[in-house]
Amino acid sequence: ARPDVAGSDIRFGNASARSRMIVVYDLAQALHALVCGTENRTENLLGYFTRFGDAASDIEPITDLYKTEVKAAARVLGLPESVIAKHPTAGLWGGQTDEDELGFTYADADRVLAATFDLGMSPAEAAERAGVDRAVADRVLARAAGVAWKHAVPHTL
Repeated sequence: ARPDVAGSDIRFGNASARSRMIVVYDLAQALHALVCGTENRTENLLGYFTRFGDAASDIEPITDLYKTEVKAAARVLGLPESVIAKHPTAGLWGGQTDEDELGFTYADADRVLAATFDLGMSPAEAAERAGVDRAVADRVLARAAGVAWKHAVPHTL
């Protein structure tokens, strides 16, 4: 046991996400099923996932959609507005929301990421195209650059 893990929201959250996946994979095995992931393009580019936790899955049907596109698809599919309008949260500790933790909105991030990663724009061009302050664009892109290591699994020496 590691009783000090509860003293850090991040450590506790990561441990919770990994523990949850143990349960989900065991259930999938019992049901002869696959684990369906919910990671979208925004979360992927921002590294907003726990390696070997919520990023673990057998299939990822929405991985090419930005967060705002996922919401639009949910509306087209007729999901309740209460679900669509809910503030995104990993639910790993009380009061946590994705956008508070990230320091910018998903709507702003999506526009900056699309301008940069899909259209090849510079940070200044992306900020202008996205209609956000350059400081917001810089925070989004710094986050994406700072977590790029998460996309290379496993690391070998």
